Amino acid sequence: FHNSSTINIVTGDSSLSRGQRAHIVVVDEYAASELEQDFIQGVLLPMTGDYRRYKALTLPEYSTIEYNYLKEEPKEIYLSSAGRKSSWTYGYFIDFTKKMVSSNKGYFTCALPYMTAIQCNLRTKSFYAEQMAKDNFNKSRGNAEYLSIWMQDSEDAFFPYESLDNI
Repeated sequence: FHNSSTINIVTGDSSLSRGQRAHIVVVDEYAASELEQDFIQGVLLPMTGDYRRYKALTLPEYSTIEYNYLKEEPKEIYLSSAGRKSSWTYGYFIDFTKKMVSSNKGYFTCALPYMTAIQCNLRTKSFYAEQMAKDNFNKSRGNAEYLSIWMQDSEDAFFPYESLDNI
């Protein structure tokens, strides 16, 4: 970028990701991916070790304590469709939502249903109608993907998802 900022991409392979540094960590599709909580907390989040050191803060006139408010704290951003309520990712979502509601600065959550994409002309209504009309359309997964409704086991399920997940 013109201001010397860069975007670095790291993969879910912890051996390739360790030792990287970042001021903002964006984890895309965190609820639907194979990323484990240990990888995020043990590899990705340690990348955000300190505040952003942009060039203006190196100038003598900004080196006094009164300009400390200019130091940007590291940030975490999680993007995803809804996943399973039994997953650790749902706990993250609920934790961030509670912090946002309690006026804890720096936290924000939102759910954007498929109607938002229609309204913004990113997709058409017929596209979603076609997706939902397919013979193999899974309503539970569709609700998670298109309506941001987290999946949970049916009350009359013979086996709960968690008991079969790791088999």
